[in-house]
Amino acid sequence: MKDRSLNFRVVKAILALPVTVCVLIPAILLYLSDWQWGDVCLWRLMVGAICLLAGLTLAIWTIRLFQNQGKGTLAPWDATSHLITSGPYAYVRNPMITGIFLILTGEACLLASYAIGIWVVVFLFVNMFYFPLSEEPGLRARFGKEYDTYCQNVPRYIPRLTPWKQIEVVAAVIRKGDRIFATQRGYGDYKDWWEFPGGKMEAGETQEKALVREIREELSADINVDEFLCTVEHDYPQFHLTMHCYLCSLKTEALHLNEHEAARWLTNNELDSVKWLPADVKVVEELRGHKGTAIFDTYKL
Repeated sequence: MKDRSLNFRVVKAILALPVTVCVLIPAILLYLSDWQWGDVCLWRLMVGAICLLAGLTLAIWTIRLFQNQGKGTLAPWDATSHLITSGPYAYVRNPMITGIFLILTGEACLLASYAIGIWVVVFLFVNMFYFPLSEEPGLRARFGKEYDTYCQNVPRYIPRLTPWKQIEVVAAVIRKGDRIFATQRGYGDYKDWWEFPGGKMEAGETQEKALVREIREELSADINVDEFLCTVEHDYPQFHLTMHCYLCSLKTEALHLNEHEAARWLTNNELDSVKWLPADVKVVEELRGHKGTAIFDTYKL
C-alpha cells in the first residue's frame, strides 16, 4: 500500500512540475508566438536530439532516486526523507535542474523556437535564486551536518570530474594489557599506512555486529565489543568517511592477517611510531584525550 501511495505521489509531482515546465509552458509559448515549422537544419536537429535524450535520461534517473532512495518526490511540498548523494548527485547537487535545462534546450533547438529559448534563460535565472534561498535551507534544516558535508564536497552547478560518496565503517580499538593493536594496509592509495582494523557495515547490521564480522574476516579472531569510543568524520579526496570506533578485547589469542601486510601491538608511548591514516589520527587523539579516565586506567593507557 505504501509503495502504491508513493507511486501516486511521484506521478502527481511529475505532472505538477516537469510536465508543466517542459510541456505545458513550451506549448503555450509556441501558440502565443504563432510558431511554424521552418527550414530543416541538420546540426540544430542533432544538437536538439542529443540534449533532449540526455535531459530525459537525467530527469528519469533523478526521479527514480527521489522515489527509491529518498523515499519522496521532487516536489518541495512532498520532499524526500533521506539525503541522496549517489548517482548524478555524486557529481553535482542539482542534476534535476540540469536535466530540465537540457530538455528545454533540446526543444528550443528541434523546434527552432526563440520563445522556448527565452524560457530556458528564465528557467535558469529563477532557479539560480530559488535553490540557494529556498531549497538548500530546507535541505539543511532536514539533514543538518550531513547536508553541510555534502555541500562542502559537491558543487551546486558545475559537476565534479569524479564522483563523491559517503562511506560508513566501524573500527576496533583492540586492547591487551597496556597495548593497542594496529594494522598496516597492504593495498590502495594509502598502502603501508596504519589503521585500526574494521570495515564497512552491511545492510541491516548493527555497528557491533558489523565489527565482530569484520574482525573475524580480517583477523580470523573473535572479539568482545566492550564500549563505544567515538565517531570520526573525515573528508578524503573522493569520499567522506564516517567511522564508528569501539574499545574491544580478544576472545581468542590467535590473530591471522588475512588482508593487512603487517601488525603491531603498541603501548601508549609508541602510538606515534607508525604513520596513521588521517582518520585514524583522530582516534589516536581521542585515546589520548581519555587518558587518565576510569576506562583507560583499567587498561593502563
